[in-house]
Amino acid sequence: MVPKNNALHKISFVCLLYNLTILEKLGRGDRITDLLWISNDAEYLFSNVLNVMFASQVGRMETEALSHSKSYIYASYEGQLDPLNENDLDMTCVGHLREIQQFLRATWLLEDNCINHETGFLQVMLDEQTAVYHSNFLAYVVETSEGSKAHQTELTRDQLRTVRHFFRDHQNLASHNEMFLEPERFQPYGKVGRLDRCLYFVASARGEVFLPFRIASFCSCLETLFLRDNEELKHRLCERVALFLETDSAARLRTYEAMGRCYNIRSKLVHGLDIKESIEQIRELSVMIDEFVRKAILLVFEHPDYREVIESRDDKAFSDFFLRRLFGA
Repeated sequence: MVPKNNALHKISFVCLLYNLTILEKLGRGDRITDLLWISNDAEYLFSNVLNVMFASQVGRMETEALSHSKSYIYASYEGQLDPLNENDLDMTCVGHLREIQQFLRATWLLEDNCINHETGFLQVMLDEQTAVYHSNFLAYVVETSEGSKAHQTELTRDQLRTVRHFFRDHQNLASHNEMFLEPERFQPYGKVGRLDRCLYFVASARGEVFLPFRIASFCSCLETLFLRDNEELKHRLCERVALFLETDSAARLRTYEAMGRCYNIRSKLVHGLDIKESIEQIRELSVMIDEFVRKAILLVFEHPDYREVIESRDDKAFSDFFLRRLFGA
């Protein structure tokens, strides 16, 4: 059978998730986007989404992994594409993978994790018995703030719902209309909003296996949000992070001191100096700055007035905001 170019076809997509256990059985699953759903019910997947020829086409190991999965993301819909056009298939598959990547970043705002995704598989039906298959992957793996690639995150359905609602409510707030989409590769840096730049550094930090580099990238996240010049960098950054995240004096002092220790690691690293802190100390700082960055981003998203200040190009209004917080005005 020769398919008609760009005709409507039944399209199915599936991608296995690692290190995520959903505690309740989801059946059909919960909707993430207009097309993507998340589930942990393998029986539903193989009964309602994938063709019987799937295993022979993509391989026994991949099929076995999906059949024993603790979580996966899938799509099943009618769409228009040319199944003989490799570029059409690839754009569709990679588009779904990028949406998954963005959604998984939203789970990090709920709690530190190393939830990763596998290869995405696309199935395009030509008729009731015949299908075309395609696969691709994104070479990006995250670790926890302690440097673990194997930590299992357990979410209840209610917690998953919180992540889904946050993702769907806020995905259009960033200046590029996708909350966790990195700035375009060749776009002038000065035209990219501060929150977009911060999220770019988040992606870099979470994919870093060497914890001092992770700490340095998270420092860049916070510098992007809270600094406008290069004067008194360490003091001003530590002070503003403390003022922004905390309200009582004792908590602000603890945050100020912790940020100072993190910034010292960053300075030693980028200037090629010896890092004499122990592995345990580095791990402790990595966990703390991970928490600082997540809390800061959540506050920016949840308070439109904070976001307006952060994104403003009015340096005086920006400085006045922190001055008022410093003196409780």
